[in-house]
Amino acid sequence: MPWSSSFSFGGARHIRLTSLAPRPNIGNGANIEAHAYDMFERAGLILSECGCAFSDVIRTWVHVSDIDHNYAAMNRARNRYFAEQGLKWLPASTCVQGVPVGLGSPVALDLYAVSASTDASLQLDVLHSGAMGEATAYGVAFSRAIRIRESDLDSVFVSGTASINAQGQVVSVGDVRAQLDCMFNNVTSILAEAQMDLTNVRSATTYLKHAESLGEHVRAARAHGLAACVPCAVVVTNICRPEWLCEIEVYAAR
Repeated sequence: MPWSSSFSFGGARHIRLTSLAPRPNIGNGANIEAHAYDMFERAGLILSECGCAFSDVIRTWVHVSDIDHNYAAMNRARNRYFAEQGLKWLPASTCVQGVPVGLGSPVALDLYAVSASTDASLQLDVLHSGAMGEATAYGVAFSRAIRIRESDLDSVFVSGTASINAQGQVVSVGDVRAQLDCMFNNVTSILAEAQMDLTNVRSATTYLKHAESLGEHVRAARAHGLAACVPCAVVVTNICRPEWLCEIEVYAAR
């Protein structure tokens, strides 16, 4: 069963849903695309039961087993489900290899949704690609970042961001130091649209393909201005393109 929590603040309802897998009746014989589509559809049904819709989702975390082989199928399912929902914006997102222990599923989903009343002093808007191209330009349905604007707080949820250029190509294949530098530059360019920088980051998660890259990650983080006091989890796993050696997601606020 998925785990969920919700709270209301400033006229808006905030919902977190984690460890959501496809429904058991999808069957072991179904392909990855069918599993992934059912997972998104199930999330929409649960949100509906909470009085929300998938159009209220601002952030997703997708977990995929054997991502080198299964990412394309998951992405097709996500694209199809999102298109059917007619979303007014695409959520920020991270997709990496691995699923929660005990789910017995090749895919799993966490999400964060915000449902604001018409009189809430809260605005949601999409931040754009900065030095990168839009993910939709190469057929992937997510936004580079989502900003929540309240009367006294701006919050930015930056998607998983790697070493990619404006044409959607992997930068510096095989060179983890150069990829880390590009990764942090890309995050900085996104935050700049919200008049923020890495000093505004309140938490981060970095995904490294190889544990041996940790020292280079620490070097790059300090060189680019991510303070040592910022909580930063480091996870060793595969990322959605085999050539990527690193990826980072951040939450920033001002």
